[in-house]
Amino acid sequence: MPDDPITDLTYIEQTAKANEQENLDFRTYVRADLDLSDYRLKGVVQQATQEVWAHIDCRTCANCCKTRHPVFSRAEVQRIAEYLGTTAAELRARYLQVDQEVAKYVTRELPCPFLKDNLCSIYDVRPSVCAGYPHLHRNFRNRLWQTIDNAETCPIVFNVLERLKPRLGFRRQASER
Repeated sequence: MPDDPITDLTYIEQTAKANEQENLDFRTYVRADLDLSDYRLKGVVQQATQEVWAHIDCRTCANCCKTRHPVFSRAEVQRIAEYLGTTAAELRARYLQVDQEVAKYVTRELPCPFLKDNLCSIYDVRPSVCAGYPHLHRNFRNRLWQTIDNAETCPIVFNVLERLKPRLGFRRQASER
């Protein structure tokens, strides 16, 4: 993996999809075979994340806001409505729908209706799922499904995942090289 992170979104999406089995094997390796405490793993992940993040400005990408439906709790809907000077009912009616799977609200359309010129227009009160994105900072072992999924759309996640494989001693299968 080169020192400069890859930022081409088409390449990232295609490569992440092509590497799906390898990524699943990496998940199994980290969860079942990696002999590293969660604390030490967190340090390795943080280091890789900082290296990548130093070269990527989310504001030049905003692909997560263009391709993912953020999740809003009732409290977050209320907070955002107050911030925008409207009611929670009006906010829900205009922008949101219920996601039955998570029993919370998600945006009706993509890109996120709060994305303006690659910037979040509700940044100060954005939902926690947005504030924590790309979710590499905690529970890495337990969040690997989401990490693999996010690798298709987020240059930071894609590059961190690719850097972690050799650092953590993951061996690709011979047919994958």
